Amino acid sequence: MKSIKCELCGSNDVVKKDDLFVCQYCGTKYTPEEAKKLLVEISGEVNVKNIGNSENYIKLAENAMNSNNNAEAENYCNKVIEIDAENYEAWFIKGKVAGWQSTVVNPRTLESITCFENAIKFAPEDKKEEMKKECTEEMKNLLESLGRLACSHYIDYPSVDDASMIIDIVQKILSDIVQFCSITGSNFDDSLMLIAQEINSAVNNAYPRTIYKEYVGDEGHPDKFDFEQFRDRANAATILYDTAISCIMDSIPDGKDLKIQIYKNKIQILQELVKCCSYTQQFINGNSYWTTEYSLTNEAKEKIVNEIMEAHQKIKEMDPSYVIPDRSTIKTKQGCYVATDVYGTYDCPEVWTLRRFRDYYLDNRVWGRAFIKLYYAVSPTIVKYCGKTRLFNKINKKILDKWVRKLNAQGYESTRYSDKY
Repeated sequence: MKSIKCELCGSNDVVKKDDLFVCQYCGTKYTPEEAKKLLVEISGEVNVKNIGNSENYIKLAENAMNSNNNAEAENYCNKVIEIDAENYEAWFIKGKVAGWQSTVVNPRTLESITCFENAIKFAPEDKKEEMKKECTEEMKNLLESLGRLACSHYIDYPSVDDASMIIDIVQKILSDIVQFCSITGSNFDDSLMLIAQEINSAVNNAYPRTIYKEYVGDEGHPDKFDFEQFRDRANAATILYDTAISCIMDSIPDGKDLKIQIYKNKIQILQELVKCCSYTQQFINGNSYWTTEYSLTNEAKEKIVNEIMEAHQKIKEMDPSYVIPDRSTIKTKQGCYVATDVYGTYDCPEVWTLRRFRDYYLDNRVWGRAFIKLYYAVSPTIVKYCGKTRLFNKINKKILDKWVRKLNAQGYESTRYSDKY
């Protein structure tokens, strides 16, 4: 009995389609003249599935992989594994090409780990160590590339969702490393260091180029949308810095220097974040003023200041010569001490009126700025010793109420207000 045998993969499953003969395993096509030359004598029952030549499939897989046809290469590897489930070369190539088909949305690194585990398991004893090294090197390349891919997208589109995507990818990478190291005992500290550098670089590029630039705009008066977008983006950027720091292992020689630099970068963004606000244009006594409309709450500002001081402390722990600035140098806003004590809150119509008068009358005059400075130097002490007395509050409330009514009549509004500075 004669049958056509494919000269590439060795399969006898060759079927005529139209004017050509097509191998059903590797897809090679032959003309009738070429097919005649491939006729071979076979005997017994033909088991097509076991006739395929694994070595030829491996060569086809390698050729496809070298041509960046990773999906085709994976297909050839699957055919080899169908014939020989313990072919370590097929498992190794499949692990590579499956991994290189990863996207940030669909990372296939876990498949790669399974394939590499089988490649090491089925490799001959004299090749196991070599296979471990090759699998480790390939896994490092895959994970580093996945990290770079996520970061490159963030530079151009630094949204909160894209920042979250990087964080998710890093968590995935860390999980994969733990699983892979349990198989090989490999060290991935250098790869994590590279990923930390990529994240730091991505934020450093995205922040001035897009995040801050879109916040201040052309005129420097961000509206409510700009303020909220900046607040969310800046928060996400600082979390990315924390993610980068978590990737730096103590065993890396330059790790300490990179950590210090990232903490300094984080402090810069936090210092901008604590001051961020939106503006609205107002008219008082015929004059136009830009006043703050929305800003962070006092609680939010306090939390950011705490983060700034914690970052300074982390730097100090790594560099004893580093001088931590005084907390008081981080300004969030000035407080109307006496008025706040009298009315019981910093945010009420009366205090909003007084704060407007301070910012847009007193602050625009030399003597007014001197008065503000003196007021904030003396008021805390007055409130400390007299603020709890009923007489103090009663007298001052009567004076302030009269003053507020006069200011309202002059055009100073009593609506919600965020400080000028």
